[in-house]
Amino acid sequence: MTIRRTLVWVTVTLFLTVLVLILAVFTVLSVMDGSFDTELLLAWIFILLAVKILFQSRRSPTADATAD
Repeated sequence: MTIRRTLVWVTVTLFLTVLVLILAVFTVLSVMDGSFDTELLLAWIFILLAVKILFQSRRSPTADATAD
C-alpha cells in the first residue's frame, strides 16, 4: 500500500470516527428526550455501511496489487 493510499485511509477513518461520536451524542440525547427518529436510525445504518466498506477495502488483497 502506498503512502498516499494509507493517508487517505487514515483521513477517512478519522472522519468516520468523528461522525460516529457526533451521532452517538445525538442518539443519547434523542433517546433521553424520547424522540428517537427514523432519520437517526438511517444515519447509523449509512455510517456503519461506510465503515464496513472502508475496512473491506483495507483488507482486500487486490487493493495492494492495484495500488499506484
